[in-house]
Formats: sequence, C-alpha cells, structure tokens
Amino acid sequence: MGATITECFLISPPSPGDFRRAESLGLRYVAAALKDAGVSFKLQDAHAWNTSKEDVLEEIQASNASLFGVQLTFSEQIDDCEDIVDFIRQVHPSATIVLGGHLPTFTPEYFLRNWQGLTCVSYGEAEETIVHLANYSKEPDVATLGRIPGIAFLRDTKIERTSLPKTRNIDEISFPYRDVKDHETYGLASVLTSRGCFYRCSFCSVPQFNVNNSGVKFRSRSAEAVADEVSDLIDNYHVTHISFIDDIFLTKSENSRRRMRELCAEFHERGMKFPFSIECRSDGVSFETIKMLKDVGLSRVFLGLESGSDEVLSYFQKDLVVSDHRKALDVLDALQIPTALGVILFHPNANAENVFETLSFLES
Repeated sequence: MGATITECFLISPPSPGDFRRAESLGLRYVAAALKDAGVSFKLQDAHAWNTSKEDVLEEIQASNASLFGVQLTFSEQIDDCEDIVDFIRQVHPSATIVLGGHLPTFTPEYFLRNWQGLTCVSYGEAEETIVHLANYSKEPDVATLGRIPGIAFLRDTKIERTSLPKTRNIDEISFPYRDVKDHETYGLASVLTSRGCFYRCSFCSVPQFNVNNSGVKFRSRSAEAVADEVSDLIDNYHVTHISFIDDIFLTKSENSRRRMRELCAEFHERGMKFPFSIECRSDGVSFETIKMLKDVGLSRVFLGLESGSDEVLSYFQKDLVVSDHRKALDVLDALQIPTALGVILFHPNANAENVFETLSFLES
C-alpha cells in the first residue's frame, strides 16, 4: 500500500516562550478552504502545539507535499520561519512555497529578495489564494503564477503583484478547520466574530491590513454564524471556554452595541451560557453591555489601555483619554469581571514623566 498523498503542508512556526500560545486561526481558515476544495493537507501549528523546530523539520523531510504554506504571525518567529523555508527548499527543490501573514503582506519585497526559497508571498486574506496555489503546484509555470490572485512574486528581478481576490461576505467563509489537539489540554478555543478594526492607533497594522486587502476596515459576522461555530466547538471538540479574539470586539458605537444585543439574544434563545473572554478598548465598556455579556458567560476582559498618560494616548492616536480607562475599570470592578491590562510602557519618544504617569495610574 503506497504512502498517503498530501498535496499541501500548512505550517505555523514555533514561537519562543509562551506568548499567546493559541491556535492560529488564519492557518485554520486557509485549511478549511483547502478542505472545501477537496485538496488534501497536513497542518502543523507549532506555535499552538509547542512543537519544536527539529520536529517540524522532520515532518517536512517526510512529507510528499507539492505546496507548502508557511505563516509568519509574530516577529519572534522570523528566524525559525526562515530556517523552515530554507529547509523546505533544500529537501523539496521543486515545491511551491508561499509565505503569508501580516509581516509578509506589508513587506513582500524584503522576503522575496532575501528569502531565496520562496515561490511567492500571499498578501491579505488567503482562503481563495491557497486553492489557486494548490492547483498551480501540480504544474508550476511562471506564466500561470501571474494569474493567481493575491500574491507577490519575482519575475526575473522585478517584483510583480497580482490583483486581490474579490472580497467575500464574511458569513460565507467556512468555519476554521479544527484539530482535536487544539483543545485537548485546556478546553480553550479562539473564535472571531469579526475581521478588522476601524480605529487608527499608530502602533497597529490591523486597519491598514484590512483596507489594503478587503477594501474595508471592519466586517462582522452574523450572530447566527457565531453561535453555530461556538455550538460546534462545544458539542464536537470538548471546548469549555471560548476566547473571542477580535481586534475590536465591542466599541462605544450604537452599531456595536446592537451587535452585542443580537449576539446575546442568539445565545439566550439557544440556551447557551459558557465562559468566554473578550478584548476591547476602554471606551467600549459600558455597564449595560458588560452586564449583558456577563449574563451569557463573560468571565474575563483584556483591556487595551496602552498608557496612563493623555499625552501618550494622543501620540498613539487612541482617540480616548485616561478618564475613559477609569470609567471602564470601575464598570468591570462593579461587575466583578477579572481584567487583564495591555500597556505599552515605552515608545520612541517616551520620557520619564510619561512612564511614571502610567505606572502611577496602574498602581491606583
């Protein structure tokens, strides 16, 4: 009996330490697109599964895939990611190798000119792109490479970019592919109820990533689609806690609050109550909204404070002030919601006064 043929091998490289060790949803969405298209694949989420680089390289050595998709999410992964790309090219010289993620999306020229093993860089959302690349990898030809949407590649010494795929209704995108290994240890799963963010924080790439690659800063899923995905995770993958990892789960806008009401109503209607966490800005926190979310299971909030200095918040273009932080923390304290705080203590123009303002705020 011959070896099983795997057409595509998807890899998220290892990460040093335990920084945000959760499943890579971008990779899972791409895997789901391959599954829908009938393309066989293997997935190695070394970042989530704490797989060593040596074990990843052994799997690559043993693979018979013709397409390798490598995701670069965090800057801490760059060295291991480059080693993996070089190794793939060494042991599979005719393979198609595509690199995706925020860093490659914004700087494809750097990666294409410096990482010699790459075939191309995928920029933006890659669900459609990966399926085209799977077909291309069966009969590689630079002429057909130029017809694949959403990539940048080198033709001789010139970098060419193809047009982006048509932006899809976010509810039409299949749920991310899941593996039982994702949840067997902690019973935790990550879910997106939206893509993007419409704020303008100077340190963040998310709004520009979405404007460049989908034409809009923010898209949200329907309450029904979110509830369907959560139900599937609880019923079929033994998940006991959901981490909603939207770049901006809720805001102060009426549209956002209406979205929260619809989501909570959907959970209530289905009799769903489960522990979950969210990530948001201070000015999105209100007693009414947080109480409503707590009633369906909200158990933790990650609050992006960034600074306790109005001067620094203005520098960061956060479009809020320290008093917004205080109001949000008062609400969360009143409702007894455990809260983690995100702080950027230093930046290129930081001074001692700014730093001590933030430390004083945190102490208070």
